[in-house]
Amino acid sequence: LTVADKLEHAPVADLHKAIALSQKFWFISELFAGQRELYEKTIDAINRMGSAKEAEAHLRSEVLDKLPKPPGEDVLATFLELLHRRFR
Repeated sequence: LTVADKLEHAPVADLHKAIALSQKFWFISELFAGQRELYEKTIDAINRMGSAKEAEAHLRSEVLDKLPKPPGEDVLATFLELLHRRFR
C-alpha cells in the first residue's frame, strides 16, 4: 500500500475536512438536489452521530428518501465510503 492508499482509507474525524471541494459540489448537486444548506446540516449531523448505522439511517430518511429521483451509484458509493470512514 502506498501512503496515498492508506490516507484514502484512513478514519476521518470531520467530514467537512475529508471531503474535497470537487466532491462537495458533486455531492450537493447529485445527493442533495442542489441544496447546499441541507448538505451542510447533514454533514454536521453525521459528524455528531455515534455510529455509521445511525448516520446511514439519517442520510436515508432526511436526504435520499426526499430526492426527486435516486442518486447515481457512483456518487452514493463515494459518499457512503466517506461516511463509513468517519466511524472507523
